[in-house]
Amino acid sequence: MNALAGLAPGMVDGADPVRFLEAADAIGCRLVRDAIWHGERCSWMVWTKESVGSGFPSCYRAAPSGLYLGVAGIALFLCRLARLTGDARQAAAAAGALAQVEAAIERDDPRAYGFYTGSSGAAWTLIDAASHGGDMRWKAAGLRALHKLVDSAVLDSSLDLLGGQAGFAAVLASVAAAQGDDLLGDAAAAVADQLVASAQRQGDSLSWPGQQAQSANLVGLSHGTTGIALALLEVDQIRPAARYRDAANGALRYERACYSPEHRNWPDFRLMPGAPCGDPSHVVAWCHGATGMGMARLRMLELMPSEPALLAEIDAALASTVAALNAPIEPTVADISLCHGITGYNELLVMAARQFSLPDLATAGVAVGDTLLRGWHARGLPWGCGIPHCGETASLLTGTSGIGHHFLRLYDPAIPGVLLPPNTVAPTAPCPPAPTGAPS
Repeated sequence: MNALAGLAPGMVDGADPVRFLEAADAIGCRLVRDAIWHGERCSWMVWTKESVGSGFPSCYRAAPSGLYLGVAGIALFLCRLARLTGDARQAAAAAGALAQVEAAIERDDPRAYGFYTGSSGAAWTLIDAASHGGDMRWKAAGLRALHKLVDSAVLDSSLDLLGGQAGFAAVLASVAAAQGDDLLGDAAAAVADQLVASAQRQGDSLSWPGQQAQSANLVGLSHGTTGIALALLEVDQIRPAARYRDAANGALRYERACYSPEHRNWPDFRLMPGAPCGDPSHVVAWCHGATGMGMARLRMLELMPSEPALLAEIDAALASTVAALNAPIEPTVADISLCHGITGYNELLVMAARQFSLPDLATAGVAVGDTLLRGWHARGLPWGCGIPHCGETASLLTGTSGIGHHFLRLYDPAIPGVLLPPNTVAPTAPCPPAPTGAPS
């Protein structure tokens, strides 16, 4: 099986990758234009969906503080962009956004501690902003916020990577490793212990309950078993314990029992309001399904290089993701977002190409980027964002900041991605063989 069958290279050979930086720069300039300032701080209006009764109407609101939807995610993109462009206005907007994040963290609900949607991810953004020659004020502010959160966070029943205990544990472990901070390392282990204790066991497999209507415990990266298992493996890097590795392996056994060979994918067990109850769907996205599963397994393979089954699962994830990328694209309705759109799909190709040193896979990822440039950037069309039936939004995971960040990664794949929590440690084992479906 060739996971890339049907993906034509497009206009990539010998082309200057600066075209992707130019597209990211154009997005950054629009973000600068749309920023709303108050003193030294700035923010944005964003589209989202809000739960009202049994429905989810569209809502245009002030951006919250977090990475997924809010100011922290926009700040992260602008910080990384301004380092490459040298644009003083982008740098100023990045600084204004970071100041807004710093102020907002002080007011955040202690129950909103998650990595993507809560205070821990916002605090990490401040630390990351200082990590490449930025103002060290942000590092001090981020560390201060994380330490305060360790003392004040009210750990509820939310267990997932997106907004729950798994994302919190992962970011605590990462910062503890980078800063040599034993207090944060101990806190990461304490949260990981709660995750292990919360698992539901069935034979030698385990999974975790969710907070929404579902026909079985969810698999997947953002809300399901994969994200929690990955967080436990990251904590294991700084506080080695057999219980973390055993729980992660039990989670993988649960997911393997759920896997559908027919769909080359994992099921989405969510029960959506108003949708008929029947067989589960098989989504290709970062948040649920093949794309996020593949990304997590790429990192798991670095942490567990002796686990050969991960290679076959990466291959299946690549096959399903490439099939989604090969589907016809209608520019007026296409979703290009990181969370559940084209740039999110393409991130898996970028990640796998870099990890396995596969130039053909990198070429395919660039071809997708060129398709986006031709279809939207060159024609001046609005970017298709991830909030249905709404216009452009500035957010990282659902909007233009994330699309721009993906172009930065096509310009320079060494720029860290944002679809996995930050690593605790870099891999020390030699790179394993590439998955059989990827080009050699």
